[in-house]
Amino acid sequence: MTLGGHINPPYMAKALNELHGLIKAVIGLPADFSEDAELSAAPNWDSSRRDKFGDMAQFDVAPGMALPEIKIFIPSRYYSTDDLTLARGIIGWMKTRGRGAYCDRYMNMLETLTEHRRLGVGNGIQTYIACLFKKDGELDITTYLGAESFRPARLVQPRRATRRRGER
Repeated sequence: MTLGGHINPPYMAKALNELHGLIKAVIGLPADFSEDAELSAAPNWDSSRRDKFGDMAQFDVAPGMALPEIKIFIPSRYYSTDDLTLARGIIGWMKTRGRGAYCDRYMNMLETLTEHRRLGVGNGIQTYIACLFKKDGELDITTYLGAESFRPARLVQPRRATRRRGER
């Protein structure tokens, strides 16, 4: 995140600490999880999907600046146990930092997008968490969503209840 020490503004230590806290929160790691420890895949991750989706954090370095801003993409569908735990982790992290104004709407939106399943059953609607280190030291957090268009539960047509006249 520091490009070999080239990016080392006064806020970098704080920003790296915030990033570590964010990763722990969204993945559901214990508070004492070491920043040097390897992350393992979620127990429910289908390892055959690794080639298609990858299992490492990805970096996007924005060009055109003397010292670029760096964004890290964390493949949350790989590391998180389920979408509910992930959403609660993001919301908790945001609220403890006074950034929770839209958290309830975020959770409602996720629940609407996953009418085909409960958020606590599986992961995949939240595909990546991106974190950009801003020049003021604040982390700019973005959640990338996947449609789960071909998830088997989405392809099943819901059964309609048939009522006779006079029945409620």
